[in-house]
Amino acid sequence: MNKLLLSFFTLGVLFFTGCNSTSDALTEWKEQSDFAIKDTASIVKFAISDTENNTITISRKEDGKTWKIEGTKYDAQTNNVKLILETFYRIKVKRDVPTRNIGQVITSLSSRSKKVEIFRNNESKPFKTWFIGGATMDHEGTFMLLQTGNEKSAVPFVMYKPGIHASMDVRFFTSWIDWRASYVFRYPDTREIQYISLDFIQDSINSYKATRGENNQVALFDGTNNSISKFDSSQVKHYFTHYKKIHFNKKVIESQQYTDSVFNSKPFYKISLKDKEGVFTNVDVWKIYNPNTENWDAEYGYIRVDNENELFRIQYFSWDILFKPLSYFTRK
Repeated sequence: MNKLLLSFFTLGVLFFTGCNSTSDALTEWKEQSDFAIKDTASIVKFAISDTENNTITISRKEDGKTWKIEGTKYDAQTNNVKLILETFYRIKVKRDVPTRNIGQVITSLSSRSKKVEIFRNNESKPFKTWFIGGATMDHEGTFMLLQTGNEKSAVPFVMYKPGIHASMDVRFFTSWIDWRASYVFRYPDTREIQYISLDFIQDSINSYKATRGENNQVALFDGTNNSISKFDSSQVKHYFTHYKKIHFNKKVIESQQYTDSVFNSKPFYKISLKDKEGVFTNVDVWKIYNPNTENWDAEYGYIRVDNENELFRIQYFSWDILFKPLSYFTRK
């Protein structure tokens, strides 16, 4: 039996055998309505699972600021983490569940719900666990049940986040694709970049490699790795700043045949970046043919990162600035 379902089955037995139907039960379990976590800085990890055996764990990285998806090489989407932490902090009890409805709510939670285990500091066990059900009839609250340490409440509550009029379960999702950070390049301190090379596959005369050395000194090489003595060093330094935060627009969900057809075609650009930690990021860039206009799509392109079997869409609005030709830095 699914562990989450078994947990609720046990809870149902506990409630119906150990609690009466009077308001005394609500009073007894009132302390189990303390869902909020005011010290969110102490949270180092949270795990989300559901009754369909999906699970994901998001943990804080050593820098204390960014988060990662455990079991993958990917960082977690910052905005998603902020939303979760804000929910941990601001959640409040809207009202009790009427005694006559508690059994029905527990049954509903056992059939379809999400479990959120919250860890702090170096603790190996969650100090709080939320069981999140669906929305109330008026969609002004969400049915939830709390476990603190090993003590699980037998009474659910209607919870809400002030200012939000929707069920809270939708923000606790388990898809790592949706949790994955969308950035391709992320170098807030561009001094961490060792070099960037840009190949114009169909116009190699514009290809180049820009390097950064000690004391922020830059050098420029053409597509055949010949050193260029005369170039605008300030423009090259500024070019590095474009790599502070570059995102893909979305993951392209198409058939493998479609994805392979893109991968097997010749890209328009190849970007290779090496940072000072020795980490490489290699990106192939394709233009998208628009059959309606019989021309290249003016707004979107495709990319492949590090030769992975994933196709992403990009917006030229943010990517065009990367495709500077060699002549841009050597113009007189």
